[in-house]
Amino acid sequence: MIPSTTFNLPWPTSLGGTWFRPRCGLDDLPDDVLLDGVLHTLIVQDVLSVRMVNKRFYTLTRHASIWKRLLRRLNLLVPPLPPTSRRSFKNITGLEAERLFVRSLSLSKNLSSQNPTPYWARVVEAFHQVQSMVILPGGHHLVASVREETCNSFALMIFVLDYRNGGALPLAKTDTPTQAYNLQAKYMALHDQNGIMIAYTLKDIRSKKYKMTAQGFDISNLNPTFAVDAPVPLKYQCMALFCPLTALEELGDPDLNFPGSNEFFEHARRQEAPFKFIAELTSASPLGPINLAEMFGSPCMAVVKGSREILFKNLGLPGHSLIKCPPIGVGPPSENSAIKAIRLLPSEAAVLAVQMDRIYGVAFEVFPIPILGTVSNEGLPISALTLSRTDIESINITDNPPLFSTYPDFDLDPESPPGLIAQTSRTISAVCLAAEDPVTKKRTFCRISLPSRPWVESNRPLPVVPFPLPPEVEDAPGGREAFIRQYATHYCRLAPTRDLSPIGFAATDGKMNCLPGSNHSLVYWNVDSIRESSSLRAFAIYSAPPPAMTDDGDDPEVEEVEAIINGFPMRRKNLRIKLVHMWEELWSTIASVPARCLAWDECIGRMCVVLENDSRIFVIDFSQAPKEGMSLTLAFRTNSAEL
Repeated sequence: MIPSTTFNLPWPTSLGGTWFRPRCGLDDLPDDVLLDGVLHTLIVQDVLSVRMVNKRFYTLTRHASIWKRLLRRLNLLVPPLPPTSRRSFKNITGLEAERLFVRSLSLSKNLSSQNPTPYWARVVEAFHQVQSMVILPGGHHLVASVREETCNSFALMIFVLDYRNGGALPLAKTDTPTQAYNLQAKYMALHDQNGIMIAYTLKDIRSKKYKMTAQGFDISNLNPTFAVDAPVPLKYQCMALFCPLTALEELGDPDLNFPGSNEFFEHARRQEAPFKFIAELTSASPLGPINLAEMFGSPCMAVVKGSREILFKNLGLPGHSLIKCPPIGVGPPSENSAIKAIRLLPSEAAVLAVQMDRIYGVAFEVFPIPILGTVSNEGLPISALTLSRTDIESINITDNPPLFSTYPDFDLDPESPPGLIAQTSRTISAVCLAAEDPVTKKRTFCRISLPSRPWVESNRPLPVVPFPLPPEVEDAPGGREAFIRQYATHYCRLAPTRDLSPIGFAATDGKMNCLPGSNHSLVYWNVDSIRESSSLRAFAIYSAPPPAMTDDGDDPEVEEVEAIINGFPMRRKNLRIKLVHMWEELWSTIASVPARCLAWDECIGRMCVVLENDSRIFVIDFSQAPKEGMSLTLAFRTNSAEL
């Protein structure tokens, strides 16, 4: 409750011989006393109640210290911010701190409800047709591969979705010779400079002598999802670009002239080109999924080459290495045998590869990364796990959300329970599988969590770093081992079935797809079609249970896990997939036209949808956020246990 609005002063006053203590209202207190003595003691409902009293209290309740204190006491995951000094925890404004708090709390409330519902939706004009897109953690930046139909040109664009006034605008653009596929983007540091690392693949005609033969053939019209034979030999390129965040912060500074004005464009032209070329890998074989990760302090990239090869590249050094993965089973691999997903494991100097074979099933294998410039010829994996499911249609692996990685000065309240923070940090990857049930012919969904184990509790030798370390590390006595131990904290354990986390399961009509998340995955159904665009049928959100951190012994979930993996009948308990309830007007808009691409950020519950032949991006938020100059409506209730 709000403290009493009157206070007894310690000194008496006399009027007409009568002694009394005059009463003092909150309006009579100076700002510093209100902030430190009153507002810092309130819970969130009372802060919002005080805000509605008058303009002065409205301004005071926007103070950053109030919301930073509430954030420190919040027993929920806090969305990350771009890793810049401007957006460090101590430098964020009161509005940004309040936005973090409200988003975290409202997202948790919304996704735990029976039918999650978007809080709001808006339309962002991209001025091009978006072919694919990626939202960076925290939902602040979006990277898109776009196409200009009028001149059939292609480009990469970076959008800021959380401009201070609540709007969104494109910040940077660079042309590409053909359409960019397998788009990946991640906040990374290159040579001590934070920025956005972007990786993608290109397809082009292999040499000039074939270009005359291919006149009238548009290479970008080939469907990247299916193996379509081109009339001429092709070459495949994996490109890496880096965009420093300082350049984007300069363009997105709200103190500059209004975006779109002549002064804004003049200021943008005076800036250096934001995109920097970093690396290129060229191959005559098709290039598949890409993964970016920081490994032992260096930005690294891995990309699938052909069916069973993985290229590894340190983006700060020349050269690359190659891993040749052995086929599944003892016989020859089937025609459909291929690596469907990969994930770099930085602590182990290894890569997790998920290989699928229509005869032998699905294999999860961890391979050590060979020394830079060498080739690993079908060596045995460090660990492996095989699922006897031959009906798997798609496989997706997610990264962990970067919890508190951008808040080095973020200190939790020591009296606050750890919540999900410690549990989530112990899980390396979540694998989402979509399959077709052989009996009902309905699509099914399941999720496997691959837990990590502390390195200090194992007898495993330290990993071999596959590239040279900095000279100051190599030259220091014992410096190499200490440097490796600093990063080699946990390892991914592909253990027997009983070590798998509980798996969710659901079925419905239409083709099932998944945009995976470590805690919340977006599942959607669309019309089963070979076209790149197809109409949406339904959305659902899968909320994963806390990772099972069990030691050796029986797992209580073993029966349920084995039932899904091996196709046995199963007790339907604790189903965690919940259908999303869209407003009728919003749903009629995005379901009436085939969807071209979707993106999902689980940190703030943001979904982006692009429709076919449409230059707009529909931004749909499942979390609430205050905007500049607008008072937040108390749309949620809290209790003292959460604060």
